[in-house]
Order: sequence, then structure tokens, then C-alpha cells
Amino acid sequence: MYTIGTRVLAQWGASWYPGTITQINGDQFFVQFDDGDTSWLKVNQMQPAGGYPVGSRIRRLWTDGVYYSGTVQEVSGRDIFVHFDDGDTAWLAPHEVEPEMPMGGKGMMPPGKGMAPGMGKMGGAMYSPGMRVQAQWTDGNWYGATITQVNGPDSFFVTYDDGYTATLQGHQIQPGK
Repeated sequence: MYTIGTRVLAQWGASWYPGTITQINGDQFFVQFDDGDTSWLKVNQMQPAGGYPVGSRIRRLWTDGVYYSGTVQEVSGRDIFVHFDDGDTAWLAPHEVEPEMPMGGKGMMPPGKGMAPGMGKMGGAMYSPGMRVQAQWTDGNWYGATITQVNGPDSFFVTYDDGYTATLQGHQIQPGK
């Protein structure tokens, strides 16, 4: 788990930049970016600055809406080979996983406060699992995707048409084809 002073790559818009955690308030982490900017972020908006070394515990939200935990077994460039606790294995890019939460194991992500389970509202539009959207990727471009999970009123797990996945904020998705 992250602590004060941890170096991270943290999300700013659609891109990732280096910074340091300087405060923690519940599930929010205050990151001071190397360029001086600051932001409160959630754990899914950060990753270890050096990537995920062998032995790191991670978790991934799969299309069934369940987080599965595993251990990094091998690193090739920035891609990691993960052995999941249920026996499955996969090569994944760092943006497809997040550090394992302290509770570990598998579990359903709780619905956002004040929202019906599986619904999220952004800009007057209601998003729900299975909806087609245009989603912004880390290169800043927009691609076809499907909402897989609504994590809260402004957090969405999407699966891009090419199979990649990401957790995005409302400003990073728009109704799509």
C-alpha cells in the first residue's frame, strides 16, 4: 500500500506523470507532481514509479466485475507477467492493473454513494455497464469502448475495442457508437 513519501506515476488528465505522495486522507492520496502541480487522487489513478517489480501484489478488475489478485512473476520492458491467485496467468501492461488493496483477495467493487448499483452520472448522461462509449486513452486520442463497470458517480472501468482496459473519470468518456 502507498505511504507518505512514496514515488508514483500519477494520472493527470489522460497522461501519467511522476510525483510524490505528500498526504493521505482515507482513500485519497495528495500527490505533488515533479512539475509543482498537486492533486488528490484515488489508488487506481497511481502506479509505482518504477512499474511493478517481480513479487509485487496487484489486482485487476475483469469483465465479470470482480477484482482478482495476483503476484508479478516476470517483467519484460514495462509489461508484467502475473500469476493470479486462482491459477490464471497473463501478460499485462502496467495501466491494466493496480496495487492490491490492503484487504486483498477478490471482491465486488462497491457502488458509488447515492447511486443505484451499476449506474454513474456524468454531464447529464447516465452510463451503465454494457453501454458503448468513446473513451480517451493515455495518448490523448479517443477510441471505441464499452463500459464494463461503474465504480462510482465519476469513475468507470472500460474495455476498449482492442481488448485493453482502463479506469477512467467522466471527462474521459463520452456517449459513443
